[in-house]
Amino acid sequence: LLMGIVMLGHMAAAVVGLVMQTTTTPMKVVVVGAGSPVGQVVFRKLLKRNTEFHPVGLVRNYRGYKELRRLGAKPEQLRICDTTQRHTLKHAFDGAEKVVICSSASPKQRLAYKIKNAFLWLVGRSRPPRPDELYYRAGRRPYEVDYLGQRNIIDECVDAEVEHVVLLGSMGGKGCT
Repeated sequence: LLMGIVMLGHMAAAVVGLVMQTTTTPMKVVVVGAGSPVGQVVFRKLLKRNTEFHPVGLVRNYRGYKELRRLGAKPEQLRICDTTQRHTLKHAFDGAEKVVICSSASPKQRLAYKIKNAFLWLVGRSRPPRPDELYYRAGRRPYEVDYLGQRNIIDECVDAEVEHVVLLGSMGGKGCT
């Protein structure tokens, strides 16, 4: 777990380095999926460098919004929208010079696996879930989120004339050993 967090930090530092630019006004960088683990790392690093960057975080729900507020983001730096619904992305990228896409479909653990693994944990034999012990919520499958959602994001970026889009993928990283 610690190694994964260190790797996320290095990944975020590389992304921040990619979007860096020397200007007098902070560069507007939109982080899509800012409520995700990878997105939070990227957003936090941009937030710390507020003289260089003006980060705007796009999150899917109020829980992500509250988490970023806890990190120090101002309400005007956050927006709740669903990437699978293009109309929610209207004007989200206006004035943005760079966009970092960190959104990805997240599998959920089946209840039977959770119960079984809790008992295995008690005897010291817990294990990560197998593919058949995971599922995706309706409308949140990789096709909808990773393909259609990211296509919507990129189409909106083209309409807003965004200079640079960085796509980070972390599919399969959660729950794997």
